[in-house]
Amino acid sequence: MELKILGSTGGFSIDGRHTACYFIKDLNIFLDFGSGFFRAKEEVKNVEKVSILLSHLHHDHISGFFCMQLALGVEEVDIYVPKGEKDNLYRYLEPPYSPQSFRLMPFKVNLIEIEDEFEIETPKGKVSVKTESFEHPGGVKGFRIFDGDKTLVYMTDMRSAGETFEGAVKFARDADCLIHEANYLDKSKDIAIQTGHTTALESGELAKAANVKLLLLTHITAWGNQNEFEAEAKTVFENSHAAKEKETYII
Repeated sequence: MELKILGSTGGFSIDGRHTACYFIKDLNIFLDFGSGFFRAKEEVKNVEKVSILLSHLHHDHISGFFCMQLALGVEEVDIYVPKGEKDNLYRYLEPPYSPQSFRLMPFKVNLIEIEDEFEIETPKGKVSVKTESFEHPGGVKGFRIFDGDKTLVYMTDMRSAGETFEGAVKFARDADCLIHEANYLDKSKDIAIQTGHTTALESGELAKAANVKLLLLTHITAWGNQNEFEAEAKTVFENSHAAKEKETYII
């Protein structure tokens, strides 16, 4: 899998850093479409169809919709939405919340409610996706994507510590790459608990317990120093890296 980081910041864009959007280039799959989605124009070439896996409906994970028309030169887009949230997304993508209806896009947009397990047709054939619900205000989905003998796990905006730790470890177990949120440093752990987030230290502990090969820290607060968050995670899991925009990882 070829993973391109288009946006990795939490909450809002700042100083050239943009909110959540990852592109698995060889599969034509996006993970969320926050403000970093505008960079899709540089990545999607000669492609008829792309898929977007949407973890939840908070604004920093769906704001890329407003540049979708300019960012994508495709014929069709499948957006996979958490079960029960399709009508909410419909409302968000229509006036008065949106200046333009998604039905007027120059390509077909399909909203598909996520099952616990499903398959996506990609240029490499069908890939399997497993999902799990985690703790966050309004709910959030984690994704486990299987491509041959490689596994990528995406877990953002969630509390993966305390009572939910064992479930998170089970879901991430033995992944080749774990993209996991680290919205706070450990010194702000109380706020992380209150807001349904995870610290960089806790993300490192999860990666170690789950025996993953690579940890990419995402959703680092917009005011945070990415190097500081990376250093905290490395104290317990050495192969931890802050997900920095425009970087590419071969999984």
